[in-house]
Amino acid sequence: MSELIRLGNVERTNQSGTPLSLYMGSGDFGGCFDCYGQTETGLMHGDFYHNGVFGMDFYAKSVQLRYQNFFPDKVTATQKMDLYDGQLMTKLEGKDFLLNTTLFFHPYRRDLLGIEVEFSGNCPVLSVCPMEEYEFSYQQFLHSELELLKEQKQECTVQVTAGTACKKATLQLFGDGTCTFSKGRIDVSFLGEQGSALIVFGFADELDVCPNTFKEEAMEGWHQRWGKARISFEDKKLLGLFYRGTYSVLCSHSPTNRFIAPPMGWAGKAWMLHFPQDFEYLCPLLIKLGHLDIVKGKTEYYHSYIDAMQSYTKRIYGADGVMWAWEFPVGDGWNLFPENKAPNIYQFEIHNSAYPAKLAYETARVLQDEEWSKKYAWGIVYQSALFYNSVLKKEGTTWGIALTPSMSQDEGAGMNQKNYLCALYAARFCLQTAVKMAEELEIPCKELNEWKEKLADGLAFDKLEHPDGMYMTHQCDPKEFAFGKMQYPVPLCPASFLPVGELNEYEKTAYHRRLSLCRESEEGVFFGWTLPDCILASAHMGDREGFWEGMNRFLQADYMDKDWIQTYESTGAYHKSHYVTNLAILCDSIINGIVTDYFGQVIVNGAGFLELQYENLYLSDGQAISG
Repeated sequence: MSELIRLGNVERTNQSGTPLSLYMGSGDFGGCFDCYGQTETGLMHGDFYHNGVFGMDFYAKSVQLRYQNFFPDKVTATQKMDLYDGQLMTKLEGKDFLLNTTLFFHPYRRDLLGIEVEFSGNCPVLSVCPMEEYEFSYQQFLHSELELLKEQKQECTVQVTAGTACKKATLQLFGDGTCTFSKGRIDVSFLGEQGSALIVFGFADELDVCPNTFKEEAMEGWHQRWGKARISFEDKKLLGLFYRGTYSVLCSHSPTNRFIAPPMGWAGKAWMLHFPQDFEYLCPLLIKLGHLDIVKGKTEYYHSYIDAMQSYTKRIYGADGVMWAWEFPVGDGWNLFPENKAPNIYQFEIHNSAYPAKLAYETARVLQDEEWSKKYAWGIVYQSALFYNSVLKKEGTTWGIALTPSMSQDEGAGMNQKNYLCALYAARFCLQTAVKMAEELEIPCKELNEWKEKLADGLAFDKLEHPDGMYMTHQCDPKEFAFGKMQYPVPLCPASFLPVGELNEYEKTAYHRRLSLCRESEEGVFFGWTLPDCILASAHMGDREGFWEGMNRFLQADYMDKDWIQTYESTGAYHKSHYVTNLAILCDSIINGIVTDYFGQVIVNGAGFLELQYENLYLSDGQAISG
């Protein structure tokens, strides 16, 4: 197991070009680290968030780790990331000093960051610094400040604030050194000609760690967190990417039911909000690998927001049930879009309620815990189905959706159009799932017959039929609709993200044309998760040729850095690196290429991996299989 996971290890020096930062985290707390072991973008924690414009909650960067009087061009740096142990080892060698650090997060004591230090000579001071002003979503600016609460020779407790974000943090030093608070930062100085120390920094009043065992406890925690699932095949470079991607997902998400990370995890890049869609796209990977405690905790998180989301849905849409917010809040007492003013039209993508419902149902199926399923999962599925039932209106012989405000997953479709394809798929999925779950768990439900009748009548897919043999993404004159201009491949949805049954001829045609549905894809440019979506659909279909065609396109589409460490949000989007969503969909595609039951029937090695072995991969019914 350890040897397989370590295929994803990263080794580098500061002489090998401009190395990308490496992402690490505990699931609740993390950041990106440069080749010297300093933070690139700042540390982030799920409990550290700012209530900003439009009543929205944004995760905030808290502090930076920086060396003082440090001159990178006069230092030789070598670095190794060990995925199995969850450690980043950095060696800095200067003219008059040698500094070895091992940085790690603890996956079960997730508020803490540890740094083990061995040093000799005149080493630079390591500081915990406030964030300088930075810009983030919707033209907002933030910086952080540290206020001293308590100072001892080897311990400092501070209050970290950034906008409305406010949390206590403590640094404790064990070994040869001192820590002092000055100039608004915590400075750690290493004492003597040579020595060793352990630094523990955490968002807690008291850290309560044993310095002799903390590093080993964190390491053993990672061995446990990896679980019992494993895969192996001939292509070791691709296998390394799989384990790096899985590690990024585990760094970003934990079993906590208090919050969910943004699409880049805690890397501090791009969006500072959580999107239910992006999060659900990575949940099938967690389920297949047996990380059921994580999806269970996140299902409970969504359940805790049902009452608040009901009020939001009634105010914004005038509808029953729940339309889960597109960019989701974090804490209590929020008032999303006061006066119904939002930052953009994308806040009203009305396919969004399918994703918490899908997470809840798939988690319930694999857990096989009836009491928990009724208490948590059913409420999410039920409220999502209520919403779509509330907004579906009879149009001739079928049921359609015309809602204001509304927006499509195909972001080029325009606002407030009739019968968005994504919304019809979401409605069909939620009604089907609610019927299935109510019957499986024998839950009394007065709407059950009404849902069944609407499903029997059918939804308004007939209004979207195009002479090219595919569904349009919204209702319009077919002469005015052109395939190849979409932002995202919505017609592919039933093959990739929302299983609603066997594909019909329109959906099969969309699958066969998947790589040419979106704008600029013919030129090798892909936006967001577009190409991973295509690869995942091929894996679900058991289409070996299609899987490898998509995978090869991905490797050629400037979606990753040259060392395959991480993925960008879109082709060439270098400023949006560490896009955990794309990594997760790619990893899930690999798993589904090994074994999938997306359409009900189990397909083994549809991708045709050579020298394939796998252990403890979960099917949707909770059965773990090996081969």
